[in-house]
Amino acid sequence: MRDILLGALRASLVTWALCGLAYPLAVTALAQWLLPWQANGSLETDARGEIIGSRLIGQQWDGPQWLHGRPSATTSADATDTNKTVPTPYNAASSGGSNLGPASKALFDRLKSDRHRWKRRSQNSRTKRCPQTC
Repeated sequence: MRDILLGALRASLVTWALCGLAYPLAVTALAQWLLPWQANGSLETDARGEIIGSRLIGQQWDGPQWLHGRPSATTSADATDTNKTVPTPYNAASSGGSNLGPASKALFDRLKSDRHRWKRRSQNSRTKRCPQTC
């Protein structure tokens, strides 16, 4: 019985050492060696050298040259009432989905405004040559 328990304990320790220590350290070292900028979060800095965001996290952009960005559903605490949250699009300190269902008025309103914005853009772009297959 004791031999079985010691064998199981040894197998557990070896598995933990390989899967919990050796493999993560090897992958991290390989990523830092081959792709250091991406492995460290692809951080963007301003002219003063301060970090302003990441290329890997959704950023707000708008313009006729872009298709459209992924909708952001991030929120933050309301400055006037900490028990409430307010939408803060593309907040890098928070992430997650909106969890809005088909019966949600907020989802309906957002989709309605998106549809109107895309319709306006398509009407404006019909007079110009589309740079991609339309």
